[in-house]
Amino acid sequence: MKPAECMTQGGGVVTAKPGGESFNRCRDEDATAMLAAIVDSSEDAIVSKNLESIVTSWNAGAERLFGYTAGEMIGRCITQIIPDERMHEEEEILAKIRSGARIEPFETLRLTKGGRLVDVSVSVSPIRNRQGQIIGASKVARDITQSREAEAELRQSEARFVKAFRTNPAAMCITTIREGRFIEVNERYCQMFGFPREDLIGQSAVELRLWDSVEERTRVMERLQSCGIVQNHEGMFRNRKRDRLDALISMEMVDFPGEREPVVITMFADITERKRAEEEIRRLNTELEQRVIERTTQLEVVNAELRSSRAELKSLFESLPGLYLVLTPEFKIVAVSDAYLKATMTTREGILGRGLFEVFPDNPDEPEATGEANLRASLGRVLQHAAPDTMAIQKYDVRRPDGVFEERYWSPINSPVVGSDRRIQYIIHRVEDVTEFVHRKAAAADRDADINVRLQQMEAEIFLSSQKVQAVNLQLQAANKELESFSYSVSHDLRAPLRAMDGFSRAVLEDFGALLPPDGQRYLQIIRTSAQRMGSLIDDLLSFSRLSRAAMSRRTIDTSALVQGVLDEMSGAREGRQIELRLDELPPCEGDPALLKQVWVNLLSNAFKYTQKRESTEIEIGCKKEEGRNIYFVRDNGTGFDMRYAHKLFGVFQRLHRTEDYDGTGVGLAIVQRVIHRHGGQVWAEAAPDRGATFYFTLEGENQS
Repeated sequence: MKPAECMTQGGGVVTAKPGGESFNRCRDEDATAMLAAIVDSSEDAIVSKNLESIVTSWNAGAERLFGYTAGEMIGRCITQIIPDERMHEEEEILAKIRSGARIEPFETLRLTKGGRLVDVSVSVSPIRNRQGQIIGASKVARDITQSREAEAELRQSEARFVKAFRTNPAAMCITTIREGRFIEVNERYCQMFGFPREDLIGQSAVELRLWDSVEERTRVMERLQSCGIVQNHEGMFRNRKRDRLDALISMEMVDFPGEREPVVITMFADITERKRAEEEIRRLNTELEQRVIERTTQLEVVNAELRSSRAELKSLFESLPGLYLVLTPEFKIVAVSDAYLKATMTTREGILGRGLFEVFPDNPDEPEATGEANLRASLGRVLQHAAPDTMAIQKYDVRRPDGVFEERYWSPINSPVVGSDRRIQYIIHRVEDVTEFVHRKAAAADRDADINVRLQQMEAEIFLSSQKVQAVNLQLQAANKELESFSYSVSHDLRAPLRAMDGFSRAVLEDFGALLPPDGQRYLQIIRTSAQRMGSLIDDLLSFSRLSRAAMSRRTIDTSALVQGVLDEMSGAREGRQIELRLDELPPCEGDPALLKQVWVNLLSNAFKYTQKRESTEIEIGCKKEEGRNIYFVRDNGTGFDMRYAHKLFGVFQRLHRTEDYDGTGVGLAIVQRVIHRHGGQVWAEAAPDRGATFYFTLEGENQS
């Protein structure tokens, strides 16, 4: 419709000239229509009433807010939506409307059709007629329920924040972003820095010189303004007394009610004691490392001296003109002179570590040979009486390298070597080859005079050789005493710093563990684990070194009962695992029960350990007989090993698997080998990677001589 046209009641168009009555009427009608459209589309409730509170208009917003339709409310009193306790508001509004007074917007409660109270914000304006008389009022009501709930939530949130801030066990402060002035501090912050709250509010950390380094604060604040947050920064501070404080701080910029720009909330964790503990640990570690270096140097010197002494003794012994063997109490050959090797047509590599009677058996072609039996009896008397035993001339044939036995006659003397504990550690077997003498005596009895001279010479040589043997015995005793002293030094002096390191680390974890970050706790645990592992290594090394000096108490052993007892003690290793354990009948043996028990403990422990990653574990314990020997064995289906590295198995601290996969110090199998060798047996293993392993060892049977 053009501006100069207006619709009549009959639908026709009346052309009106500007300034005429028709033109003004059209303009008023257009404005009224526009106003009605605005009111009807408003989200707010817009209601008009006369001076008697009768509703004269009710828009769609009012229908949505109060639930009444326009038909239900127009012509009805507006008090229908006013709660009883709020009726005075309507009277006051009408009084002010009639008087023409201004009514300020206010917040109140109104009733919906369903009887629910609604929080509303109300604005009231007078309605005037064309003559300017007030004939009613227009009300605009807006639902403020959500804003009220938001305000309540905000107040609760602020209350929770204030409570958490004030009661937080960590020191906290709120400062301005620019000058770092304190807006609020909690009680813990005041305690930590030694200032009362009133001395801090409005001041800055820089003015109070709380930061140990202004440059450090500048760097931290630049980082904060760049990222909005700083986490777990270790800083140095000073309290009111200028004492140093180490703290772990976290800072964050946040918008704060009532502040024109973001503020900084900072949380402090006092790590002063932790830092002192770390410094003490570092000092102790440095001291421990230095002491270990010193002890290691001393150990290397002692070892070098010991190796030199042993080398000298070995060279002296091997170069003796007489025929000498050094035997263990189990008759294992541990040393031999060059003269003996030459006389018996053997090599040092071929006989060391083997049994005397394994290397020098009786001549099988002579069923009545008594050389081995007589020598065994003489050695038994030495062990029994701890005194030398001189044997009569013995016919004891020697096997040549080609396997043929050669007739020989010997004059043996067997002498004990007694240790500081008055137990026999070795037996010196000294012989004189008198084959030529016997042959001459049989061939020419008339040459007795020459033979007597030779006998006198032999006696003189025997006397001189005995003197040399006694000197060697004294040197061996001195070396043993030196080794005992060294073992005590290792046991005592190395344990003390280890106990200190482990103890202080545990104390730090117990007293200050909650203040340490996860890495700090982990580092301390690594220190404890390493100290304990080094202690285990020292214990195992000492146990290994004592084996060769420990006295043996031989007797007949019920092997089946011994192994069953070990399995009963190790029942904890089988809990929660699916294990098929096969224990065959084991024949008795001769040996030291305590030492052999350690053999079974070590072998069975390995079997349980190296099968722990199997879903189903299979372990077999048995014995088989080969060539008259009892061969005991422990077989498992565990991780196994590569036979190319089998030569490392029985070495001290030698391991074929990583410590992270299987724990241990690498001494167990070395102990097994030493015990079995002391019993005159052998030990070996067969295995394949991921296909299990079998460990074998031999012992003398119950009825074997």
